Amino acid sequence: MRNQRSPWREAPRTVASRPTSRAWTSRIPLVRFVTGHTRRFAAAEWLTLIGLVVAVCGLPLAIIGLSLQHQANRVAKEGPTLRPGLQLVGLSAYITDDLDGWSQDASEVTGPDEEPPTVPEQDFHGPKIDVTIGNLASGASLVTKVIVTFRESQQLQGCRAGGGPLSIGAYYDFVVPDEPPPTPYTLEKEVRYEVPANKHERIALTVGPRVAINPWIGLVEIELVHDGDQRLRFGPVAVVDTGDNQHIYPDDTGEWIISPPYEDEKPCHRENLALVTDVLETRDVTASKELVKLREALERLG
Repeated sequence: MRNQRSPWREAPRTVASRPTSRAWTSRIPLVRFVTGHTRRFAAAEWLTLIGLVVAVCGLPLAIIGLSLQHQANRVAKEGPTLRPGLQLVGLSAYITDDLDGWSQDASEVTGPDEEPPTVPEQDFHGPKIDVTIGNLASGASLVTKVIVTFRESQQLQGCRAGGGPLSIGAYYDFVVPDEPPPTPYTLEKEVRYEVPANKHERIALTVGPRVAINPWIGLVEIELVHDGDQRLRFGPVAVVDTGDNQHIYPDDTGEWIISPPYEDEKPCHRENLALVTDVLETRDVTASKELVKLREALERLG
């Protein structure tokens, strides 16, 4: 059987074509500018491109402006942020002659259980450490605690007995216990030192034993606790106390007077020299001039 053609003809189907990616992107002025297709730019397209560039460049500036405005508003409301910053400016150690102290004369005791009276004294000699700190910042700084760590704490040997019925002692900021624990050990003291912004302040610390018959040697490290729990650490510092032995003591110039030793006393002096030398050879030590002169005096004994 032959097919009969329908009198109704079906219209041919057409499918709408999509623009290629190239044709689509070519309509974007910025893409055409980047790819070099600018010869047929219309005036409106140039204006669109310039507007896009201005918008992109202006966005970061707008963000920065908003941030600066926010900070300005906060400072106007709360005030500027004040940040302290302590730094060590100067450090020295020496024997001072202006300490308060006390004395007890055992010859005034009349009974076996009687204590000699304590008499206040002035102008005693003893170790002092001078600390100069600078606050190179925008806000005042408050030091609230001083921590002293003893790396060495020892009296020299008494190569020849001295002393008498009179006992003396000075009052120190940091008093070495009569029976100190093994080194290193730490002593602390609550203080209140305010250092204004962009200023320097001097802090004087005294340290030594309550009673010392022979010269005492100390090697210490120091921490200043300030503004919460911030810490400024420095040292080590080597100091010497004069003791109370007429056979070995410094004069007013810092030179040590040592009685000429008998032959059997020389080994004792050599042991003292070894201790002093060991302390002075500590790395990065700041030593009092009297301790340096003590080593020189002991070396001269041979």
